[in-house]
Amino acid sequence: MDRLLEQKVDKFLEENRDNIINDITRMCRIPAVRGEALPDEPFGKDCADALRLAVKIGEEMGFKTESYVSQGYALVSYGDGDKTIGFLGHTDVVPAGDGWTMSEPFEPKLVDGRLYGRGVMDNKAGVAAGYYVMKAARDLNLPIKSKLLTVVGNCEETGMEDMDNFSAQQPAPDVCLVADGSFPVCYGEKHIVYGHFTANKAFEQIISINGGTVINAVPASANAEIKSTPALKAELEELCACREGLSITENESIITLTAAGLSSHASNPHKGKNALGILVSALYDCKSLCENDRSILNVVNTSLKDCYGEALGVAHSDEKMGKTTLSPDIAETNNGILTVKVDMRVCCSISGDEMLQRVTSAFERGGYKQIYSHISEGYFIDPDGEIISSIMDIYRDVTGEKDAQPYTMGGGTYARRVKNAFVCGPTFPNRVYSPALGHGAIHQPDENMVIDDFMQAMKIYILSTVYVDKAIN
Repeated sequence: MDRLLEQKVDKFLEENRDNIINDITRMCRIPAVRGEALPDEPFGKDCADALRLAVKIGEEMGFKTESYVSQGYALVSYGDGDKTIGFLGHTDVVPAGDGWTMSEPFEPKLVDGRLYGRGVMDNKAGVAAGYYVMKAARDLNLPIKSKLLTVVGNCEETGMEDMDNFSAQQPAPDVCLVADGSFPVCYGEKHIVYGHFTANKAFEQIISINGGTVINAVPASANAEIKSTPALKAELEELCACREGLSITENESIITLTAAGLSSHASNPHKGKNALGILVSALYDCKSLCENDRSILNVVNTSLKDCYGEALGVAHSDEKMGKTTLSPDIAETNNGILTVKVDMRVCCSISGDEMLQRVTSAFERGGYKQIYSHISEGYFIDPDGEIISSIMDIYRDVTGEKDAQPYTMGGGTYARRVKNAFVCGPTFPNRVYSPALGHGAIHQPDENMVIDDFMQAMKIYILSTVYVDKAIN
């Protein structure tokens, strides 16, 4: 490692620390959750406003900008080399959810070296990373021949149509780092498979079951309304007394059963506590509930017993990617008919279509039919190639983690939609975010970033860009 270069980068980051925090904070104040499509704003006004602000910040920093709001992305660049090194980030976020204690979701707050707010890590930090790599290259006159490009997306959380548009309309960078995961380098992502399943018959005693807001987040809350009987009320009250996260109220002979869990990203459902699982398990175990309704809940209850499809009989794993995960994250009731939406992250040693067929068969045996499915194919690249090896060397040197290894994951990022792309940071493995709270990771309440960690991430990005540039030019 060039120690003089390292010192220059350290000084640059110290001088720009407050600017980085302020730019992330500005972006996080817009509640960029996908909304109603409008003319030239396909993902809603808030998402479009967030993208416009990102472009404005790029302009303020003196970079070339190209805005394609109607297509869901923007380009912010520096330099004009024959080769291009890209950074990918996104301005949209998942809904705020409940349980925030350290800040309001969209009023970021800096407390004891941590910045709290929805989107601070996922993924306004990724946008800032690209911008400040470019600023370092310019301000420090780094020996970089490549054009540097930050691609800012606008619907990563809800379909990635933005990157489909980008890939169809723009040339792919020669190397593209997706700053939307964990260090050191992710060389493979699992297939993402969605399946929506609707019951073939209606509830009789249950009026409704509802829970979850987006399919890629484990729901933190769920509720059911049930026609009350003395026996049912007594049994549910007994269950609430002995099971964590359950509460019950009654109003005009209607029981409302509420479950409280802990949200997490659906790629790591074991890190959360699925409120639907708490709710459905209680209802299914309630012997006073009519047999018709319990039969409808049977397969759903089974699918919620674990995060890997083991109880459902569809589990799959492999040596490189570990276990396939299965997480029912949304339940909706319409005219007494229950629909359940399931998120699966599937190892690349099996096709997404085969896993979908297995799960569909299990639900069909339980009295459901599939009404919708979507498969996003994952990727797998050589972890021993020159680019990844160069970044790994930088990571080990900066962090002192000499035994660090690249990894694969269940999360779905832009890397699966853009050629030559892979995930690299900005979070660090095995770090506990807000240990006193017990939550605070991406998609959770009190989402936060440790500022010192992000400064170290920026150092890795800047140095890696210098070495990747040498490798491709």
